[in-house]
This record gives sequence, structure tokens and C-alpha cells, in this order.
Amino acid sequence: MGAQSSFLEHGGAAGASPVPPGEEANLAGPLHTHARPPLRPSQEELGALSLAAHARVRARDDAKMSQLQVMEALRSVSQAQDAAEKAVLSARKAQEIRSSVQEVRNESDRAYLGLGIPKIGKPFDATKV
Repeated sequence: MGAQSSFLEHGGAAGASPVPPGEEANLAGPLHTHARPPLRPSQEELGALSLAAHARVRARDDAKMSQLQVMEALRSVSQAQDAAEKAVLSARKAQEIRSSVQEVRNESDRAYLGLGIPKIGKPFDATKV
């Protein structure tokens, strides 16, 4: 009870504020009573603000251009995939046609040379072309 008892011994009451009586009025009022002059940035600060604003606008434009380039790249990839799928289908059709033509050629040669009965196989289907 050292600190509290010494306060009470010097005339302080329990629960009383340690602030001197004349200073209580100053605590109740606003902290800053004088008028503050308006802030005026220096030329150097204005230059820095202008540079920052231009950099921000430039960054937005660059981001927009990047997004447009990404979208264009995605479209190109999609078109390339479509073209690749069409190429694969065309290659399959070409291989089927080639094998059918070769089969017809072989049968024609066998019939011309009289090497037996023509082999009955899968007939050529022109609707697949």
C-alpha cells in the first residue's frame, strides 16, 4: 500500500484525481484551440503528386492492354485447337479414302490378272468424303 497510502497522507482522497484543481478545465475543452493554416503543398510535392497520378493512369492503361492481349491470345489458342481438331479429322478421312482406293485398286488388279474371285470387303462409301 505504499503509493496509495502516501497519496492519502498528503491530503488526497481515495479515488480522487491526481490532476491539480486548476488544470481540470483545460482537460474538458478541445485539444487544439488555435486555428491551423490551410495545407499548401510545395512545388516539389505537387510535382511528386502529378508524377504519381500519371504513373497510376499509365499503370491502368498498361493493365487494360495486358488484359486485351491475354484475351486475344486465348482466342488464338482456341482457334488453333479447333484447326488442329479439324486437321486430325481430315487426316483420318484421307487415310480412310486412301485405304479404300488401295483396296479397289488391288481388286481391280486381281480381276485383270485373273487371280481369282474378287475379295469382298468394305465397299467405298462416297458419303464419308
